Amino acid sequence: MLYEDGSLRVIVHTGNLIESDWEDRTQGIWVSPSCPPLRDERRSDASSGESPTWFKRDLLRYFEAYSLPCLKPGSREIQQSDTSSIEHRLSYLQSHFCSFFFLIS
Repeated sequence: MLYEDGSLRVIVHTGNLIESDWEDRTQGIWVSPSCPPLRDERRSDASSGESPTWFKRDLLRYFEAYSLPCLKPGSREIQQSDTSSIEHRLSYLQSHFCSFFFLIS
């Protein structure tokens, strides 16, 4: 979720984007703390604004694994954001059949 001030929040939900998941099952949602944009001088360093749990790196790898052009703008926004306040670890399994996404506290 992008805000007018340039900050963003990452939102992870447990439901797939299909109607039956939202009508027939209990869902969970996690919302990250606000992640401000990196200052211009820090944007060139790939590890700038990284969290202690490597959340940014893992989220960007997850997006890259899909190789979808529509994810590139979001990936750029995440890369240019300070995610250092996120204390959760992101883990995922991905194959050409399905994808599993985990958030570990």
